Amino acid sequence: MFRKLRYVAIPAGIITGYALVRPTTAHASESSTKEAAGPRRPWDVYCEPPNSKNTKPAANCEVQNGIEQGVAKCRQELTPIKDGFTQLYDTTRDTAKEVSGTIMAQVKYLQTDASEEIRMGTIAGAFVIGYLLSIRRRFLRKVFNGTLLATATAAVIFPKDAKCIAKNGYVLAKSVAQDAYSAVAGGKQ
Repeated sequence: MFRKLRYVAIPAGIITGYALVRPTTAHASESSTKEAAGPRRPWDVYCEPPNSKNTKPAANCEVQNGIEQGVAKCRQELTPIKDGFTQLYDTTRDTAKEVSGTIMAQVKYLQTDASEEIRMGTIAGAFVIGYLLSIRRRFLRKVFNGTLLATATAAVIFPKDAKCIAKNGYVLAKSVAQDAYSAVAGGKQ
């Protein structure tokens, strides 16, 4: 559906934009007395260029044609909605910064100042959360998800150890796989 819509929406947007920007004959003759004729800017519907974010149309604005009237009406109706979204965006951004700062402070505390009991309790709590998040799954999936979240938490709490294990993980996994194979096969390979 959206593929078909682009064949209509893109040309309609281009035509509307051109109608707002192109100089009309009435505007060109009127502007020749005021200033040199040139392409019209979209904010000429407001009769003056915007000086701030909250530009309102002038009361004595002379709108030239039906498209400009529609654009002016849409701008008047959509300005409160845009302001609401801008306020929501600012609030969400501030809240995200605050939460991110709190999380980073807790991670820094766990990495540097926390005792071993608190660190191990955090890892165990992560396992329980992972287990509970997959409560409607089978037992192995519950254990896998809990172990995955606990491992990620341990990597965050102990970053130097996690880096060392990740660097030497292939060698460790290879030796464990060889030991498992030899235990199953019955001999040293």
